This record gives sequence, structure tokens and C-alpha cells, in this order.
Amino acid sequence: MLSFTTINCDDKQREWDFDSVDELSKAYWTTCDIPSLDDPIVSCEFMGTPLYFNTFMELIVTFGINNEEDYWKSDN
Repeated sequence: MLSFTTINCDDKQREWDFDSVDELSKAYWTTCDIPSLDDPIVSCEFMGTPLYFNTFMELIVTFGINNEEDYWKSDN
């Protein structure tokens, strides 16, 4: 459902696939295995639609994932 490719600090591309935005949100708040906020995004697709972001930070802000207060109020 949500897939994107980032370039990490070693200039290596890494592909990321999540079944939902909620799955990415859980990974963002609970694991270290996510891109750095300043990692460039070279491609992104959400539900078959291409989206364009410069950095991972732009992606999480667009989907509202960066709002910690909302996350902890939810059933996650």
C-alpha cells in the first residue's frame, strides 16, 4: 500500500514497504529500523499513486505520523 525508496547516509538506496500508514506509524514510534528524517526519498507510491517528497520527514508530516500526542491517544 505504501512503498518508497530512500538514500541512506552511505548513499545506498533502500526500499521500504508497509501494508498501511498505521504500520509505518507504529514502526516510526516503536523501532529504530526506519529512515532518518533527512534521508532523501527517490520514489514513493501510495495505493498505486505516485507521490513526491524530498525527505522522509516530508512523508511523515504529510501523513500526520509525526504527531506523538495523537499516536499515544490512539489504540496503538
